[in-house]
Amino acid sequence: MVRRIIGGGGALLALGAAVGLALGFVGPLMHNFDAFAHLRAQFALLLLVAALTMVVGGLRNAALGALAAGAFGLAMLGPVWRAPSKLPESCAHTTLTVVTANVHYANKEAPAAIRALLATKADVIAVQELSDSFWKAAAPLLAAYPHFALEAAPKDFPRGAGLFAKKPIRVIAAIWGKEPVLDRALAAVTVAGREIGVASFHFDRAWVDPKDAQRVQVEGFRGFLKGMPVERILLGDFNAAPWSHVAAEIERKAGVRIVGGLRRTWRGVYPNPILGPDVPALIGAQIDHVFLSPGLGVRRIETFDLPGSVHWGVRAVIQVPSRAAGCA
Repeated sequence: MVRRIIGGGGALLALGAAVGLALGFVGPLMHNFDAFAHLRAQFALLLLVAALTMVVGGLRNAALGALAAGAFGLAMLGPVWRAPSKLPESCAHTTLTVVTANVHYANKEAPAAIRALLATKADVIAVQELSDSFWKAAAPLLAAYPHFALEAAPKDFPRGAGLFAKKPIRVIAAIWGKEPVLDRALAAVTVAGREIGVASFHFDRAWVDPKDAQRVQVEGFRGFLKGMPVERILLGDFNAAPWSHVAAEIERKAGVRIVGGLRRTWRGVYPNPILGPDVPALIGAQIDHVFLSPGLGVRRIETFDLPGSVHWGVRAVIQVPSRAAGCA
């Protein structure tokens, strides 16, 4: 009797996880279902747990199906299994260190978060979810990074997304709260004698927004890049997993490629608008990314703690070939 209960529980777990896994692949047809893709890794791991449970419960044939589905889900994590691409040792290049950090609108440890940003020693810092508390502690950041792209002057406590740079930049655009809504800051930095575009984005989330904002943002993404150099680095909180339809569309429309590898960048809660309290993110998610144009390399990429935020920051050392034609 006990074995039957265990096996039945495993079967129900496998069924639920398999349905969630399958719905994550519907994103290209119905955008909001891309939200399920966020949890592809979790669904895959649940299927593996369910397979083990069904073996204990004597349902070995069914367990093989759950095992296969779980392995398929893990295999479909795409960019996670791809190592960041370095330039060949023989390729002459200059490095540019960039950071993306969602500092969180409700951050109660803004001074510590700003110290963490300064400790990265980045050349360019992209931030999202700027707030009053951030600006009240921002003097050390502005002293070290006197050049910026923001939707208002720092004294006016700008919102949305922004860029800070140690050296002069050419500001292209800085938008917050305007239609069609996509918080963004775009600029050009001079590296290896030419301009490289750098941008900070903050996308809305799929599913939970009744205005379907993320779908609008993705569909119009080419327009949000207006004025950017062809060689570009896109940074930000994209509210999309690396293997999602959203990430694939950003790659296609911007002519970029997401930097591979597995990195947890978010540790908050999953919104639960139907059943009540939000669901703790036991594993977290990977939604803060670096996208690069072909020809740019990555010497190193890593996460770092961002006090007071539900995100980790991401720091990447980008390799820019000395020649615009690259190293081919």
